[in-house]
Amino acid sequence: MQTALDADPSTFNAYERRLVDAVKTHGWFSVSVGGADDRSSFTYTIGFWRSFGRPEVIISGLSPSLSYDMLCNLHERFEASPGDALPDRLDGLLANVPVLLAPASEEAKKECLLSANWFYRGEAYPCQQMIWPDVAGVFSWEPGVDTACVASQDMLVVAGWEPPGPL
Repeated sequence: MQTALDADPSTFNAYERRLVDAVKTHGWFSVSVGGADDRSSFTYTIGFWRSFGRPEVIISGLSPSLSYDMLCNLHERFEASPGDALPDRLDGLLANVPVLLAPASEEAKKECLLSANWFYRGEAYPCQQMIWPDVAGVFSWEPGVDTACVASQDMLVVAGWEPPGPL
């Protein structure tokens, strides 16, 4: 797989050098993007696939610092259990509520993961959305969810994705 790690670094701008250096040093990099009129803010990884054989991850609607902390915790799980498959439901990444991992759509990857697309140089890579519930642990599709949770988090999953049964 050809990535920016294989490219001539003299062609990189300062941001691209920082990104590539982080992936070389730590195995991954995170990018946070502010929201726009039609999209919530989001944070995503670059390097999870290249360095650990794990899908890249995007989190929508949470602060960059909280999202980064969650991604660091996820990375620690990779290192603690290399090669083990991650479940769709993860506990302990966000306070006392579970999060879910669901496959992100190609459209979301194309529109949101611009730096990851640059890094992977047109090569295919998997990506999952980390979906979070409201403070009571209720997800956006469940009865009784806090409407602020629904409004804050864009659903970037593949069409036809169905959430798992009762959590």
